[in-house]
Amino acid sequence: MKREDLTKLGLAEDVVDKIMSLHGSDIESHKTKLSTAATELEGVKAQLLEAGKQIEAFKGMNIDQIKASADE
Repeated sequence: MKREDLTKLGLAEDVVDKIMSLHGSDIESHKTKLSTAATELEGVKAQLLEAGKQIEAFKGMNIDQIKASADE
């Protein structure tokens, strides 16, 4: 949303200011949520990578070794 679009609609400057302030607050809220989600995604990616490494390590083990590793 642009200030110019609102003024073209014939809204008073003080109304446009209030709308832009509310819109800015919404945008900042979404930016925060996006940042949080991106951080969580990176954590999940790291966990997935670690799980993949562990699975690869299990491929070379026999069943008794896997059971012993699972118990640890």
